[in-house]
Amino acid sequence: MTHDSSIFQFDAAKLINRLINLVSLFVIYILMIILTFNYLQLILINMTKTSFAKLYLFLIALTLFSFTTEGPVAPNNSWIRVNLLGYQPSSSKVAIWASKSNITPNKFDLVSKETGKVVFSSKQIQYFGKYGPFSTTARFNFSTFKTPGKYIIRANNINSPEITIGDDVYHHTADFVLRYMRQQRSGFNPYLKDSCHTHDGFVLYGSKAGIKDSTHFDASGG
Repeated sequence: MTHDSSIFQFDAAKLINRLINLVSLFVIYILMIILTFNYLQLILINMTKTSFAKLYLFLIALTLFSFTTEGPVAPNNSWIRVNLLGYQPSSSKVAIWASKSNITPNKFDLVSKETGKVVFSSKQIQYFGKYGPFSTTARFNFSTFKTPGKYIIRANNINSPEITIGDDVYHHTADFVLRYMRQQRSGFNPYLKDSCHTHDGFVLYGSKAGIKDSTHFDASGG
């Protein structure tokens, strides 16, 4: 069973990290402009103490190469979808990569929630190309990993929701499904604490039963 709720999750830590990176880049580029301007001034006035000129060159080079990247980074319009119930150790284990960009990962990692360390890496990826609104899709197969525990799947700096591997992951499955059905029902929704679909019940093709089309019926609760 897959679930799309991760698409709508708001990651405040990622947003703060991006803002810090943008501010840092802005400060460094301003510094680079100042250093370049000062160096040009030194050249124009024929400065004889070349050691200072070399220092300026070194600082400019350091500024230009102060940021590095670690391979392609997927944008925020990529997701890893998983079975939110979990996976049994001996069963098939597959996660889905879906991206609205053309970025496709060449490997994925399982990261332990307890230690934060990578415990499994694999290139067992089956690519499927475009599907629905997504430009690229793929299946991550980690069936050979059987150690019980809680993990996240990471590929191209995109993290999945937490997954569980264990023998008892399907216990209380009926409760999980019933909770989902309760949240999706019309009328009062205890999850949203509000009513929904209160004006959707209209008759179509009811003439044979003597009911005029577009007659409103309250069918909430179903």
